[in-house]
Amino acid sequence: MAISTGTAVYPKVPFDRVRNWLFDSALPIWASNGFDAETGVCRERLALDGSVEDPGFRRTRALARQIYVYSHAQTLGWNGPAAEIADASLRYLNHMAWQGAQAGWARRLDQQGQISDRAPDLYDNAFALFALGWRYKVTGEACHLERAIETLDFLSTRQRAADGLGFIESPETTGQRIQNPHMHLLEALLVLASCSDHPAFLDEADRIVELFQTRLVDPATGALREIYAPGWGHTDDAQGRSTEPGHQFEWVWILTQYERFKRRDVDATIRALFEFAERHGIEAETGLTFDEVRDDGKVTRGSFRSWPQTETLKGYLAMGERTGRFDHARIAQVIDNLFEFYLATDPPGLWIDQLDENRVGVSTFTPATTLYHLFLAFAELLRLEPQIRAEG
Repeated sequence: MAISTGTAVYPKVPFDRVRNWLFDSALPIWASNGFDAETGVCRERLALDGSVEDPGFRRTRALARQIYVYSHAQTLGWNGPAAEIADASLRYLNHMAWQGAQAGWARRLDQQGQISDRAPDLYDNAFALFALGWRYKVTGEACHLERAIETLDFLSTRQRAADGLGFIESPETTGQRIQNPHMHLLEALLVLASCSDHPAFLDEADRIVELFQTRLVDPATGALREIYAPGWGHTDDAQGRSTEPGHQFEWVWILTQYERFKRRDVDATIRALFEFAERHGIEAETGLTFDEVRDDGKVTRGSFRSWPQTETLKGYLAMGERTGRFDHARIAQVIDNLFEFYLATDPPGLWIDQLDENRVGVSTFTPATTLYHLFLAFAELLRLEPQIRAEG
């Protein structure tokens, strides 16, 4: 049976196709070619044909995302070395990239594991927290929680902005504020809050959500700008008016997770974010999500990264779970787009990460960081499969 939307016809939500790609293709290839068994750590990237490609560096954010993927895969019963990969990569990251409570996590290592960039980047520290939270959630080993607490202490004492509004993003971003790393920090804090009773995680999450609602999102339009002036003021230049629909959908999903703790009313914020992204961020012809639009909805970058598509899927799933009514046609369309435009690779389990304005793939390699987006979105779909099927 097919579901019609407009002039196009889409099949029912393809749960089995997603399941097969995830567990039979993606996880195995990244556990073999995508894992450096000699050093015991996940690789940064693969070539488009699945062969090993050495970029000469390892990023903390990339390793942390892979630790998350294989930790989550372990909870879902994947029949592969999920625990071994996650544990080995986290040992490597702890040994090589942790600089102590006064300096936090280094941003980048060279291929031999030596620190090549010591910058205390909020984005990388947020994903280190995310990896630690997931490893603690899966294993219950206290060392992961202790390191997470140390990381948050570092951010609180060394990286908090002078005005108390969020955190210093990186040494290079003086004179501006950036929403994206704060979003991922909130995501990590919610994972830790879900599996520990340490109050600091939710307390910090509350502060980020308050900042988001009072300074970041435009309550009149639902537009979420990417770059701000000091103090989170708005600027009228192109950079200051830039919004990314993928991040709007991503915030919808993350705020829905926050909503479960019943700490602050975020319903109106979620709806405004979703409505702006749905109205302005989607190409009418294909249903693909644009990379960038202006805060008035004008498309300013008509290309299509892969990750905005996965965040669109998560946004629709979150709205369905919140309202009890899933948009089957749109969910099926987003998944169909992922398989048609990004996941039709040989061998399977890889992806084209970037399409240009004409929907032509322009990627020259397959970045490991995207598996975090794909895995989380598909895992959410499979978690909600019983509810979605019950409506079909």
